[in-house]
Amino acid sequence: MIIVELKSAGLAGIETYYGGYISGRTAELVALAERYSLIVTGGSDYHGMDEYGDNMIGGIDVPIAAAERLIALAEAPWLKSVD
Repeated sequence: MIIVELKSAGLAGIETYYGGYISGRTAELVALAERYSLIVTGGSDYHGMDEYGDNMIGGIDVPIAAAERLIALAEAPWLKSVD
């Protein structure tokens, strides 16, 4: 499965919360993330107002635990570059 290859190459998370997903897709992706110990992310994918719609910033609910886990990864000492 490609997810195994991507994880071994450094994949840390996948976008699981997104307004464009069909019904049930979020649950499938959350299960996949749990199975492979990946961080779940998501968002409204806001790029400004255009002819395709008006996805607003904050238009998708992402569990706070997902944000906390992503922040913890970003703050991990092993991830910091050495100057």
